[in-house]
Amino acid sequence: NTADTLTLRKLKGVGVVFSKRIVEYRKKLGGFLFIEQLKEVYGIQGETFDSFKDEIMIKDSTIKKININTCTVERLKEHPYLDWNLANSVVNFRLQHGAYISIQKIKSIHLVNDEIYRKIAPYLRID
Repeated sequence: NTADTLTLRKLKGVGVVFSKRIVEYRKKLGGFLFIEQLKEVYGIQGETFDSFKDEIMIKDSTIKKININTCTVERLKEHPYLDWNLANSVVNFRLQHGAYISIQKIKSIHLVNDEIYRKIAPYLRID
């Protein structure tokens, strides 16, 4: 979560293009929680990932979180795990039912199943 493109290029199989994609994806995501999330970066496939996975670790677990009580649909849909439909549902649910009192409340939205919840919950907050 702290490596720049120059540092990432030192990894086997990661050149200029992949290092930029990793940094851009990390920014959109809000930070990596798990090494396996690097496989979500466009073009990084199993072989490339396997060539560098043992050389990295997630040390800085500071994740940029989105406040679901104040965010807009536009802000939410920027996150890789939230498409427009889900972002719109999160905001509309808030408008219809009032402020979220817990992150778990998004499970009340019909589009949020357990798998989606596990992926997005670490990137959300309420204030």
